[in-house]
Amino acid sequence: MTHPACIVIDGIQFTVPVISIERTANSLFKYAERTENGELKAERIGWYWNYRIQIGLEFDSDVYETLWNKLTEPAEFHVVSLPDTKGMTLPYEAYFAEVSDVLLRFRGINHTWQGLQFEVIARKPHR
Repeated sequence: MTHPACIVIDGIQFTVPVISIERTANSLFKYAERTENGELKAERIGWYWNYRIQIGLEFDSDVYETLWNKLTEPAEFHVVSLPDTKGMTLPYEAYFAEVSDVLLRFRGINHTWQGLQFEVIARKPHR
């Protein structure tokens, strides 16, 4: 089941049918090593909130193409706001990875794509 959701990338709003948004909190350490007695010594850099987003069938091919082009733009980082538990995340810098979709149907010069998925990887820790 899809739900319309607003994703903002570089100030551009994309209201798209979202199938799922998976959020992960990944901890990154400056160093982490075990002592001889097995105790972990570590210095945490912070927690990074990363997302895996799956978009449903988008009927407006212009919106779909604009989103695809934005996700695959050769910029190192983008400013992104995503839905969270209280509305939208504050804008933060991220890059996109593992962008993929599937060709559903051929229609002359107009084709229908579906299953757009992508990862949003934070540049800096959220916490």
